[in-house]
Amino acid sequence: MGTVCWKLQHEDNKHVIKLKHNTFLGNSLVYFDDKKIFKKRAFLGEEKKHSFSLEGQECTLSIIPRGLEYDYSFEMNGQGLPLLKEEEKLPMEWWMWCFVIACAIIPIVFIESLIVWAIGFGGAYKCISVARKRGEDKKTRILYCVRTTVLSWVYFGIFYLIITKITDYFLKIYM
Repeated sequence: MGTVCWKLQHEDNKHVIKLKHNTFLGNSLVYFDDKKIFKKRAFLGEEKKHSFSLEGQECTLSIIPRGLEYDYSFEMNGQGLPLLKEEEKLPMEWWMWCFVIACAIIPIVFIESLIVWAIGFGGAYKCISVARKRGEDKKTRILYCVRTTVLSWVYFGIFYLIITKITDYFLKIYM
């Protein structure tokens, strides 16, 4: 889910308008000073313009698809507001790849089902997102990646044991 913000100066008061946009599901949540104004939904790739009123001012929020990405604009009484700089993600460091590979190897080695693929690549994706997250020190990010990798392997082990037991059960019945 992407988050974009605009700063608004109105009658000596500073406000922040925040849009949380889930690009896959099309959900848009709009907040005014951390108070939810509305929630709307659009189909994937659909251009959407939301009009609403804030403190007596007419506002328009536009979500414009551009390939796999989106452009966002906010206008108040026809005046466009500049987009605040989005939080930059940290660069990918060498240690992150150890955890990504440790999770991604699960579906590569054990090609059995989509569940195994979801466990492995879900863990790898989570490791990438945690490792690149700002606001956490390096030690904490590494611990989160360790936890995610261990949980991925534990989930895989549980799934493998369940499938093995079910297979043995049916082999005993039909053999």
